Amino acid sequence: VDRVQGLRVIDISDAGSARLVGVLDALGAGRDVAVSGNYAYVVGYPDLAVFDISDSRLPRLVGALDTPSGAAAIALSGDRAYQAGDSVQVIDISDPSSPRLVATMETPGPTVDLAISGAHAYAAARGLGVQVIDISDPGSPRLVGEVDSVYVNGVAASGGHVYAADQGARLAVIDASDPRS
Repeated sequence: VDRVQGLRVIDISDAGSARLVGVLDALGAGRDVAVSGNYAYVVGYPDLAVFDISDSRLPRLVGALDTPSGAAAIALSGDRAYQAGDSVQVIDISDPSSPRLVATMETPGPTVDLAISGAHAYAAARGLGVQVIDISDPGSPRLVGEVDSVYVNGVAASGGHVYAADQGARLAVIDASDPRS
């Protein structure tokens, strides 16, 4: 996704000769994209747009949702999308043509990236470090912990660890075996 030019579909089946195969320019300020099956979920300001990408040459808009605050990142888990920005929003995407807001959780500050691992979401909250959010009840996400850090720009989670990238090009590896501490 490109903030100016929209959604680009790139064929990487031959990594040595990746090529552009599909374009959709009508996105406005697209900021992040997540893909599941034949659907691409694109966040921008302030909307969620869902595209059918089953024909990669002709992505087409099939669903959208006006969300209450701007979004910078999106992560998917099952039939839920988690959108981060001025708050964390839980969206039911079981019917991609009709996404539905399930819950909104205010965060201590704006978040710029989000990762999901099991029943927890990890939000990169810029100057506030990494916020740990319990999402075991999608209708009632709640902040359960935080890891102070410098200016966190990105976050990923895998195998009981959270990886946070900060502005100084450093990587913090966080033990998340007990997400509350």
